[in-house]
Amino acid sequence: MKLRFLALSIIGLVAFVGFERAVRAATNFNVTNNFASSYVIGGNNNPTLTLTRGQTYTFALDAIGHPFWIVTARGAAEVNTNAFNAGVTGNGTAQGTMTFVVPASAPSTLFYQCGFHDVMGGQLNIVSPPPVPVGGPAMVAVLAGLLLIAAVVLLRKRTGF
Repeated sequence: MKLRFLALSIIGLVAFVGFERAVRAATNFNVTNNFASSYVIGGNNNPTLTLTRGQTYTFALDAIGHPFWIVTARGAAEVNTNAFNAGVTGNGTAQGTMTFVVPASAPSTLFYQCGFHDVMGGQLNIVSPPPVPVGGPAMVAVLAGLLLIAAVVLLRKRTGF
């Protein structure tokens, strides 16, 4: 009996962890340019973006002639030197897709920068994900499911069914 309960608890924990991972969805940004003066993201010129460690971000780039870089410091002439490549696929892309899986080790401030124009760029604020609340709705659902399964197991044992 104890072994069954332990197995059911482990199954519930795995389901809970799977639910928590499903909550972390990818975020997509469409990036265009306003001539050589700015990147346009979400209708705004060079907006500050907040990204969360552990999340995946996709930048759909349609800015021909304006390579989009994630860097540690602003400045078009230094994009190769200041490129932040950890978790980045397609750094320096002007048209197409760049993906950024923000690593846990990412600094709290990064930047996006055009490889040719100093004025084209903005700040990336990097934050940690909020802690998983203990006793939140997902945990209550998992515990309710475990209790239901335990009740069925006990009823079967008592009734021999």
